[in-house]
Amino acid sequence: MNRKELESILIKERISPLAYPLYSPVGNDNRYILEERFGTWYVYFWERGLRTNEQIFSNEDEACRFVLDQILNDPTSRPEK
Repeated sequence: MNRKELESILIKERISPLAYPLYSPVGNDNRYILEERFGTWYVYFWERGLRTNEQIFSNEDEACRFVLDQILNDPTSRPEK
């Protein structure tokens, strides 16, 4: 899975785009971040200007699958009805 495929799944699942900036590592609080630096993939939750629960992956597929799992299991990532 790559970022584009991940984004497509998140859109189909009606996940708020505010929950995941897939191409810009910083921004508002309470977001899952997927960041690639020099071939290493970092996934973390950005809250109050701090990285929390950071995970490091050697490839995009594993990182994207981890992000997907985290977001789908986070009830705050879906807009309220």
